[in-house]
Amino acid sequence: MPTAPPTRRRWFQFGLGSLLALVTVFAVWLGWHMNRVHAQRALVGRVNERGRNVTYDIQIQKRDGKSPYPDWIVQALGIDFLHRVTVVFLHDIEFNDQDLLLVSHVPSIECLSLVDAQISNDGMKHLSRLKHLRSLELKVPGIDDDGLKYLACHTKLQELWLTRTNVTNDGLVYLRDMTELKSLVLDDTRITDAAIKHLKQLKNLNFISVSRTQISPEGIEELKAALPNAEIIKLY
Repeated sequence: MPTAPPTRRRWFQFGLGSLLALVTVFAVWLGWHMNRVHAQRALVGRVNERGRNVTYDIQIQKRDGKSPYPDWIVQALGIDFLHRVTVVFLHDIEFNDQDLLLVSHVPSIECLSLVDAQISNDGMKHLSRLKHLRSLELKVPGIDDDGLKYLACHTKLQELWLTRTNVTNDGLVYLRDMTELKSLVLDDTRITDAAIKHLKQLKNLNFISVSRTQISPEGIEELKAALPNAEIIKLY
């Protein structure tokens, strides 16, 4: 009985092995991708439920916000399969720690805004998973120094608002490694002149607002001398 030449057998074995490897890799990728898609859809659904919206990467990359994929593909697979959420606004008293848990499963988020939400210090731990976070707005009275410690890992953060939080001078120590921070808003917080020593270490700051805080005019002058390139605002 004739047999296949050795060269052909080796090619067949190599080809079949490569095909199985590719199928395995694709299956692993698809499983990971679908987990991401389901997590993103859950977050988008929750945000839309409260009458708020999210922003997808394509809406930032292109002026018209239109996906480059054909409409039939977008309709068939859904925008969450093809694009990633990068901006989320949680501006509602109904949002809470469980919503931050949903947020934590969408690591593509670069900009997050929390205003008047029922977020606790313990809920802040969920933010540590957002490795691409560049801009964070917190206007949440329930957050103090204990919650701020969960931001220490965000060394690539560029914009940070802590307005109307209960952050004090001691909490600012968690910002010391944010070497790329350019804008910092501390309005209506509990900081005093003792915060100056922490703020002076953030050499890349070009905007600081400390309105309605206990920082004195002398403290403002000291801060201006330490950060001559920063615009410093203090409204009463």
